[in-house]
Amino acid sequence: MNKQEKSQEIEALRQALEGTPPVFVLGQIGLTVGQSSALRKKVRATGSRYKVVKNRMALRALKDTPLEALAPHLKGPTAIAWSAKDAAGLAKALDEFMKDHQGLSLKAGLVDGRLLDPQALKALAMLPSREVLVGRLLGTLNGPLIRLLRVMSEPARTLVATLDQIAKQKEAPPAAAGADA
Repeated sequence: MNKQEKSQEIEALRQALEGTPPVFVLGQIGLTVGQSSALRKKVRATGSRYKVVKNRMALRALKDTPLEALAPHLKGPTAIAWSAKDAAGLAKALDEFMKDHQGLSLKAGLVDGRLLDPQALKALAMLPSREVLVGRLLGTLNGPLIRLLRVMSEPARTLVATLDQIAKQKEAPPAAAGADA
C-alpha cells in the first residue's frame, strides 16, 4: 500500500467516525474468515459498521478527535465497531457473538464522550434497545394522562347510559300492565 492509499484509508476512517458515534475497540485473534463475515453481518443488522484496522492508521485517524482517548487500546490485532444510532444494539450484537467465539474480545469503548471498560460495555449490552426504552418512557408519561382522561369522562359516560335507559323505558309499550285489566 503506497502513501496515497494509506492517506485515503486514514481519511475514510476519520470521516466514518466523524461526529463521535459510539465506538468499540475489539481484540480479534483467531477468527476465521467465515466467523468475521458472520460478525460483519450481525453488526450490519444493527445499523452499525465493523472494520479491521491497522493500529498505526487508526491512531492517525483518531488523532486530534474526541476519539483519541481510545488510542492506548489500539494494540495487537484490532478491529473497530461503531454505530450511528444505537450503542446498546451494537454492544448486544458484539456480546452475543463473543459468547460463541472466543477469538473476539472487547478492549474499550467510547459512548457519549465517556471511556468505557469491558464490564461497562457488558452492562450496556444488557440494556434493552433504544426503541424499547423510548416505548417504556412514552408509556410511563402517557399513563397518568390516560387515567385522568378516563376519570374525567366517567360522569359523562354514566349520564349518557342513564339517559339511554330512560329513553328505552319510555319507548317500551306498557303491554304487561294493560293485559291484566
